[in-house]
Amino acid sequence: LVATPSARLAVDVKAMSAACSLRAGQAAVEARQFDVAKELLKTILEFHPQSDYAFYSVQAKAILSEIDPQSVQVSALRLQ
Repeated sequence: LVATPSARLAVDVKAMSAACSLRAGQAAVEARQFDVAKELLKTILEFHPQSDYAFYSVQAKAILSEIDPQSVQVSALRLQ
């Protein structure tokens, strides 16, 4: 007996968008299309800054820091 698979009722569209942009950015880097990669990766930082999408932001920053170090701002925690 085979059960009918249940339909997926909810999709996190923002996470899917960030994942697709990240993968497309990685593919652009591999193809040496750095301008395209920068644009794709910057969209992740602009549209997905929330902590729910921190994985994608961190990955995007890591790739950007390799191809264009000046485009990524590093913030330091200042202890008083």
